[in-house]
Amino acid sequence: MDDKTPDPIIETLSKFVKIKPKEKYPESVGKHMVFSSIDEILGKNFSKERISERKVKKIYDLILEKMRARYGSWVNLLDFKIKGDIRKISFSTNFEKIYNTEMGNLFGTANSSPIWQKVLFTSHSLERFEERAKNYSFTGIKKSFGRVCRAQPTSADILLTLIFYGDYDYAPLAPTEYYLSVKIGACVMETFDDVTVVKTFVSPKMVKNVTWFRPTLTDEQSRSPSKHFSSLKQILKNNYTKVSPPNWENLSKEFENENPYEGSI
Repeated sequence: MDDKTPDPIIETLSKFVKIKPKEKYPESVGKHMVFSSIDEILGKNFSKERISERKVKKIYDLILEKMRARYGSWVNLLDFKIKGDIRKISFSTNFEKIYNTEMGNLFGTANSSPIWQKVLFTSHSLERFEERAKNYSFTGIKKSFGRVCRAQPTSADILLTLIFYGDYDYAPLAPTEYYLSVKIGACVMETFDDVTVVKTFVSPKMVKNVTWFRPTLTDEQSRSPSKHFSSLKQILKNNYTKVSPPNWENLSKEFENENPYEGSI
C-alpha cells in the first residue's frame, strides 16, 4: 500500500473507534530506513554491483532493528532480497499495518491474504500469548513460515497461523465478542463488521463454561479460506452447528508434530 491509497482497515474501524495509522507515510519512512541502513553498512560511496550474503544479512538485521525500535517487537521484514544492483531491493513488512486506537496499538501482519489482513492484534493479546504459550516451540509453523517468507515469524504471525489452522470452534461471549479455539488455548475476539480484533489469549484452564459451535467447511474451504470467504466472521457463520468443548489436552499434544499447510502462510 502506498502513502495515498485508502486503508480499508481504517475505513471499517473508524465507524466504531477512533483510529489512525501509527505511521502517516509508511512507504517513505520504509525506504528511508532501507537506504540509510545500506549506507551505514556499506558506506555512501559503495560502487560494487554485488555484495556478500554476510553483508546482505547485516543490512537486513539493521533495517529490522530500526523498524522494531520505532514500531515494536511485532514488526517483521519478509522476502528481503537484493536484486543485483544494491539499490534494487524487494521486501514486505507490516509496520504500515499498525494503528493507534482507543484500544491501544493494533498490529496487523505482512501476510498478503485478504482474509488474514482483516485480523488485528492488541499489544495485550500478543503479550499474553507470549506469556501463556511459552512452553511451545512452534517448530512446524516456523519451518513453513521460513520457507514461504524467508524470515522468522513474530508472535503475531504465529498466532495468526493458529487462528486459521484448525476447526474454527468458537463460543459467543457477547453479540460481537467470542472465544476462538486455537489448538493450545483460545483467543478472545471482537468483530467490527468484517474486521476482527484479537483482544487477548487465554490458556485452557481460563476458559469459561460456554456453548461451543463449529462451522461446516469442505476440505477445500479449510485449505484455502481466502478463495471462499471474505472474512473470519463469514467463516464462523457458515452452516455452524453446536459441538462439544475443545479437548485442549489432546489438541496440544498433537500440535507440536503438525505442520500448517503452506498455503495458509
